[in-house]
Amino acid sequence: NSQMILIPKALNNIQGISVMLNNLLEWAKAQMNGIVVEPRELEINSVLENTIKVLTPLASKKDIKIVNEVPDTKCFSDQNHLTIILRNLISNAIKFTHVNGTINISATRKDDFLEVAVSDNGIGMSTKKVEQLFKNAHVDSTFGTNNEKGTGLGLFFCKEMAESNGG
Repeated sequence: NSQMILIPKALNNIQGISVMLNNLLEWAKAQMNGIVVEPRELEINSVLENTIKVLTPLASKKDIKIVNEVPDTKCFSDQNHLTIILRNLISNAIKFTHVNGTINISATRKDDFLEVAVSDNGIGMSTKKVEQLFKNAHVDSTFGTNNEKGTGLGLFFCKEMAESNGG
């Protein structure tokens, strides 16, 4: 039935639009009020598991497996900012990973910092784009492996949020 085929596609689009809209609203709020940081001690896996739960339907549409390898540990961060960062990095990984791919999330303690890594076996970014991101804090949007479209603001916003939290 053609209607049943359209439902997963519509759900995928709605979830993508939801992530993008949340990013835009948070960015607009930050532009109006400045980025307000309210850091506190957090169980990172609590935030991460909630984020994975929200994004699992999106990953399932491409048969992508999300593997959480983060040990039970605490971090000091603004919970809303951490959620935005994780949501953006994981949704980008889903967007740029091929069907049947894998996304691994890990964390390593480095001095007073917890370094969290979201890695995938997707198409990656060119060295030029990575340099552009860290110089200009902006990357032009590109299409994902299933022609998913973004705004190009996600990584820019992640960088701002991470820096505002001392990362």
